[in-house]
Amino acid sequence: MRNLHSHHFRSPVSRNQEVSAFGSDGEGDDGDVWVVQCAPGHDGVWRRGASVTLRHTATAAYLRSHASDEFTPANCPNCPIHGQHEVSAVPRAGDPNTVWRVDDYGIYFGGDVRYSTPIHNGA
Repeated sequence: MRNLHSHHFRSPVSRNQEVSAFGSDGEGDDGDVWVVQCAPGHDGVWRRGASVTLRHTATAAYLRSHASDEFTPANCPNCPIHGQHEVSAVPRAGDPNTVWRVDDYGIYFGGDVRYSTPIHNGA
């Protein structure tokens, strides 16, 4: 399994900050650390169906995706991933495309979980 990773490189489609998979089996570096920020009014509790943003600790950028950032034969001629959307990071929250939610077909944690420290994928 790989870690959600980012660094100061431009993404190929949107030209935002690149987000990729890095490391292996929990091994990685500080580019793999993200903080889950709960929507206002949730007192730091991430509940199923509630909105969150993910802030990259090393660059302070927020995880983002948008349908207009799709891999196509025109922007990535030799890609095996045509039709998939790029996931990138942007320097500010407030963009509606930086808001994420875990729903019926997502990953759940048992009950409500309070986070007081950054989440490190694989830690």
